[in-house]
Formats: sequence, C-alpha cells, structure tokens
Amino acid sequence: MQLFTPAQAPLFRALLAIALLLTTWATLTPSPVPLAGGSDKLAHAATFVLLAWLADAAWPARRPRWTALLLLALYGGGIELIQGTVPNREPSLADLIANIAGLAGYSFLIGPWLRNRFYSP
Repeated sequence: MQLFTPAQAPLFRALLAIALLLTTWATLTPSPVPLAGGSDKLAHAATFVLLAWLADAAWPARRPRWTALLLLALYGGGIELIQGTVPNREPSLADLIANIAGLAGYSFLIGPWLRNRFYSP
C-alpha cells in the first residue's frame, strides 16, 4: 500500500513551506507560544520530526535525505542564534540538541518504518 504518491509532492512542498513559516514565527516571536503542559524539548523534537517527514514526502524520489536533514539542522541552529537578538528569547544549546534529536529519530526510526510500510511498491 502506498500512502503518498509522487503526484502529491507539490502539496507536501507547500505544507513544508507553511510549516517552516509557522515554526519560524513561533520560535522568533517575542512572546513565546505557551505549551499546554508539555515539555519544551519534546515540542522541539516533535517539530523537527514533522519537518523531516514533510521534506521526505515533498521529494519522495530522493533518498536518503541527508541534504534536507542537514539543511533542517542548520535551520534549527540559525533559529537558536537569531533568538539571541529577540526580546524575551534566548538561544539554547539544549533546544538545538532536541531539534537534532527529532531529525535523528525521523532518519533512523520513523522514516525507514514509513518507507518500508507505505512507500514500497
């Protein structure tokens, strides 16, 4: 069973762009978005799992996705650096590690499982 088809890639590219815009806004706004009883680090990791999945679905023919994962890691690092210039925000190495942990979790666990389960012909 195939969950996503290459014909849906433009939709996932648009969703990835929207997710990147929302993530950028949420992480760089001077008033942090409150988390409903959740862990900040878990939110970082989950966000980057979602971004990695959207990038994977946006370009389904290209595997492995090391370039996209590296760009997402750099994006996460850039956000942390920029947060140092935003009032009421501060950069955090722990947040960057959580971002990279989300990418690693997707790369080595979630992504391979999804590809084996849903992308196989």
